[in-house]
Amino acid sequence: MTLTCRCGHRWSPEEIASDLVCPLCKQTVVAQEATAEKTLPPHEESTDRAPESPPARIAVPGYEIVSELGRGGMGVVYQARQLGLNRTVALKMILAGAHAGKEDLARFTAEAEAIARLQHPNVVQIHEVGEHEGNPFFSLEFCSGGSLDRQLRGQSQPARPAAELVCTLARAMQAAHDAGVVHRDLKPGNVLLASDGTVKISDFGLAK
Repeated sequence: MTLTCRCGHRWSPEEIASDLVCPLCKQTVVAQEATAEKTLPPHEESTDRAPESPPARIAVPGYEIVSELGRGGMGVVYQARQLGLNRTVALKMILAGAHAGKEDLARFTAEAEAIARLQHPNVVQIHEVGEHEGNPFFSLEFCSGGSLDRQLRGQSQPARPAAELVCTLARAMQAAHDAGVVHRDLKPGNVLLASDGTVKISDFGLAK
């Protein structure tokens, strides 16, 4: 029997106890019998619901959550509709929610502040920062084209478009450095594409 938290951390059979605290997302996971590769969502019963379906318990006033876009060790991002302006946004929240520790809250706040300092056409823009029932969130510009990683699919690209892409990203990074922000995690998976193909650097969770 193995146990896997929704953030991806796994416990070996020898480590499983009645209650476990995930070292990555800080959620408390109740151990129960599970087959290999099965993931148990924190604070919820095991479910066969598709991962892109938004959890019913997630609610943020002013937003209608449409689907889950992705998650990492600390945060989860949803596609949502901002009701007041009737526009699609990316809504980022902390996995641990109201149970997040001081370090995670500080990192989450620092990420929002870093993005807010950057007004650049090749950096995702932040719209709003808020908190609901102790659960912090911020909404971002939604990029419907997915990630550069998905578009490239590990294949080599023609020299000229590749060089132009690198120059575009380099100029955006220089603008960030000029504003005192160092991304520290630039990779194809953290570069998004707008509907018109414009590249947008995202995920400033490790920025300094």
